[in-house]
Amino acid sequence: MPVLLPIDGGATPTPDDILLMKLGMDERALALLESQVAELAQTKAALESQLARVRASLDASISSFEDAALRRDALLLQVREQRTALGPLRRFPDELFVEIFEYLAFQPYERSPELFISSSVMRARAPFACAAVCRRWRRAALGAPSLWHYILVPQLSPATNQESRVLGYVETILDRSAAASLVIVFDLIDGVTPLYGKLLELLAPQLHRWRAFSATLSDQRAVRSVLQCLSGPAPMLIMVLVIVRPHGQFTLLADNGTPVSSDSSRFLCYAPRLRRIWVENVPFLWHEQEDLPDLRQLKIAQKVLADSFWDTLRAGSKTLERLTIVSHQLPAAPTAPIHLPSLSSLHVGVRAWQLLHHFPEAMVVPKLQYLFVNYGRPHLIEPFLSRISSTLVSLRHSTVVDEADIAALQHLSALTSVYLQGGTVSTLLFERLCQAENCMWPRLTNITLDGVRLEPANGDSLVRFVRTRARTPVDADAPSPWRKLESVTFLSDHNVPRWDVAEIRRLLGNS
Repeated sequence: MPVLLPIDGGATPTPDDILLMKLGMDERALALLESQVAELAQTKAALESQLARVRASLDASISSFEDAALRRDALLLQVREQRTALGPLRRFPDELFVEIFEYLAFQPYERSPELFISSSVMRARAPFACAAVCRRWRRAALGAPSLWHYILVPQLSPATNQESRVLGYVETILDRSAAASLVIVFDLIDGVTPLYGKLLELLAPQLHRWRAFSATLSDQRAVRSVLQCLSGPAPMLIMVLVIVRPHGQFTLLADNGTPVSSDSSRFLCYAPRLRRIWVENVPFLWHEQEDLPDLRQLKIAQKVLADSFWDTLRAGSKTLERLTIVSHQLPAAPTAPIHLPSLSSLHVGVRAWQLLHHFPEAMVVPKLQYLFVNYGRPHLIEPFLSRISSTLVSLRHSTVVDEADIAALQHLSALTSVYLQGGTVSTLLFERLCQAENCMWPRLTNITLDGVRLEPANGDSLVRFVRTRARTPVDADAPSPWRKLESVTFLSDHNVPRWDVAEIRRLLGNS
C-alpha cells in the first residue's frame, strides 16, 4: 500500500490534490519551454536572414568569378598567341614543322628498305599527337598527306566491340593521306573476323598507292582474302610480307587449299619497285611475263615448294642480293639454270639444302659471299661448294662435320668467318687447320662455336689451332700461310672444357 503524506494542516492528500500538484509543475515547465522556443525561433529567423544575404553574395561572387575566368581564358589565349608571334618559332615555315613531324612518323625502313616493317603504336599515333598541340600545328599536320601514311591494325580481342573505332581510324588515314603512299601493318590477326574483311575492302582499292604491306596472320583461312587484295598492279610497292604463324610461332604448315596453279592465284602483276618479298606458309606465284627489276630480298618458307618458285626467282634474278628458302619438299628441276649475278647471301633451311644437292647448277651465283645451311651435310653439297669456293667469305652451318665434310669444305679458300651451330664437329677439322702445307681456310679470322659438341670431347686440338693461328710467324720475312686469327666465340651449350676456353681467351687476348 502506498504511503500518503500529510498536507498542510496534517491531513492526508487526496488523489485530486496530487493531480493538482503535478499540473502545477507541468505548467511551470511548459512556460519555460515556450520561452526557450520563442527565443530560438528569433535566433533562427535572424540566421535565415543572414544566410539569405550570404547566398545572394555567394551567387554574385560565383557569377563574377565565372565571368572573370572567361575573360581571363580569352586573354590568356591572346597572350599566348602574341608570345608565339614574337617567339623564334614564328619564323618557322609550315614545311619545317612537317619535316619534324615526319621524323616522328617515319621509320628507318624508308631510308633502308632492308629493315623489317615493325608494328608500332607510337608511330600510328604520331600524326594525331602532332595535330593536337595547337591550331598551327594542326593546320601543318592536316596539310601534309605524307604524314598520314601509316596504318596499324592490331590484334583485337573478340570480346571488345571496337569495329566502328578501327574502321573510323582507317577511313581517317585514307582521307587525310590523299594520294600519298601507304604503309599497312596487320599485326597477328586471325583474318576471319568480319572486321578484317571490311578493312580489306577499304584498303584494296588503294593498292596502287601501297608502299609497304605486312600481314602476320594466325589463321590460314585468311590467306585467300589477303591474296585477293594483292591481285592488281602496285606501282609504288617496295615491300610485301605475308606470314601465317599460328599462335605467333614459326612452323611449316600443310597446304591450306589455296590453289597454286591457276593464273587467278598469281598476284601483283605489276610492281616495278618491289625490293623485298617475304612469304611464309603462303602460296606465292608470280606472273611469268612480269619481271621484278628492283628485287633485292626474297624469303619463301613453304612446306612444299611449288614449281612456280623458279618463276619468281627468275623474275628477280638480275638484282636479287639475299635469298632465303625454307622448305620440306622441293620443286622439280628448273628448265634452265638461273643466273643470279648480284646474289651475295643465301640461306637454306630445314630440307631446302637438298636444292643444292639435287640441283647444284640450277643457280649460277658468281658473287655469293654468305651461305647459311641448316642440316645439310657439306659433303652432300660439295659440287655446289666447289663452284663458290673463291667467293664465299662467311659460312654458317648447323649439322655434323666429320672427315668427309672436312674434305668438302677445305677448298673454300676465301672464308674469313665460320659459324658452326648445334652439331657434332670432329676435332680433325682443327688439326687440318693447323697444317701450313695446302693451308685450309688461309683467310680465316673469326670462328664461332654455338652449341657444338667436339668429337672426341676435348679441346686440345682446338687450343693447338688457336695457338698456331693466333701467333705471328717467327721469320718476319717469310710470308705467313694464313691470316692471324682474331676471335673464337663460344655460345650456348658446348663440351669444350672451361680451362681450354680460358686458355683460348688468353691466347687471343679477349674475354
